[in-house]
Amino acid sequence: TAARPWAATQCGCGGRSRQSRGSLTHAFLFSPRAQVIKGGRHLFPKLPAAFEGVKKIGVIGWGSQGPAQAQNLRESLEGSDITVKIGLRPGSSSMKAAEAVGFTEANGTLGEMYDVIKESDMVHGAIY
Repeated sequence: TAARPWAATQCGCGGRSRQSRGSLTHAFLFSPRAQVIKGGRHLFPKLPAAFEGVKKIGVIGWGSQGPAQAQNLRESLEGSDITVKIGLRPGSSSMKAAEAVGFTEANGTLGEMYDVIKESDMVHGAIY
């Protein structure tokens, strides 16, 4: 039988287990083995420097990953002068969901997707 390129053939864990050593976790999801560093919240104050020159990040779409990614960006950049704005199609059924977590046209964080693309310094596609 040919070797399969997933974790079960590499470590026998079936892709479900992790081995931890302090803050370093080895996630056996795919081959080759990936390393994930846990923590890092102490680095959040450095985010504005990492986004130097960016005043607005447009998150386009509210698919399966859009809500988490947009809220994570917004919360991580809280206190900076960077705005995270959601861009959706006119009349999108996702408007209510975005408004429910605080993205609104009134506060300038929700708009029509092409307008958001035009006015953003960085655009993140979350139409997954």
